[in-house]
Amino acid sequence: MSRKKTSPDWSGDPDLPAARARLSLVASPGTADVLVGLLSAARTDLLDAGDVLHAAQLPPLDRQHPEVARALKRAAKGKPLSPALLVRGDLAAGRALFVADGHATASACCHLGPDTPLACRVVELPAMPL
Repeated sequence: MSRKKTSPDWSGDPDLPAARARLSLVASPGTADVLVGLLSAARTDLLDAGDVLHAAQLPPLDRQHPEVARALKRAAKGKPLSPALLVRGDLAAGRALFVADGHATASACCHLGPDTPLACRVVELPAMPL
């Protein structure tokens, strides 16, 4: 007997302040602000959480990690989750996908099952000095 698989509720607002904080650690404040503006306006798509973590060269966090556990509880209760905020990598430049926010949420999706989608906003790194 197969169990009915439901996707988490992705109506939560993106955590743009968290994304800005992480981006400002790897880019100039001006570039971080531009990327946050792009992420704010970007379309939300559903992607495979495992693929996102693989492209970012990140392992899934353990289900006991506090943020993962919180996301799993929210999903189980039907409460909205925030989309992951991503800056596209560049294979030719050797730059992995950057997860500005959502590593724990992507990990939670991996723990929910292999076919659980992850809501993501993906933007390109603008052609400007870092």
